[in-house]
Amino acid sequence: MKNMKKSIAILLVLILSVSVFASCGGSSLSGKYFVTEVEGDDGKLIKVEDYVNEVKAMYEEYGMEFDESEIYSVFEGNYIEFFKDGKFKIVAIDEDDVDGTYKVDGKTITLINPDEDDGEIEIKGKIDGKKIIFEEEYFKAVFEKK
Repeated sequence: MKNMKKSIAILLVLILSVSVFASCGGSSLSGKYFVTEVEGDDGKLIKVEDYVNEVKAMYEEYGMEFDESEIYSVFEGNYIEFFKDGKFKIVAIDEDDVDGTYKVDGKTITLINPDEDDGEIEIKGKIDGKKIIFEEEYFKAVFEKK
């Protein structure tokens, strides 16, 4: 009986260890993340809806027609998908998909893409719950898991 209790205790510790290790490896990130915030004219992050309204106002200022559904379809058709095996895929309308791997270190995620022309490209982001925030020199966006 004493050996059985010891075996169960060891088994529970192993199960807990594997669960903790799996969550650190990024498996909790798996799924599709869509753009919910983008960089506005002032350089600050704004919600997609507000961005669409800014663009609409600009079109109206110049007397041009504006179809909101077109711009929304761009945001809805572009996403990053993370897989449990440490790989990702970026899907963008009218562009080739981009594949690579990712690493998670605490609240930092690094996307690594082997580029034939430029060598390996790395982009870092911050994990904040179900959101991933990327702030590069020419690109700021928030992706949210849906």
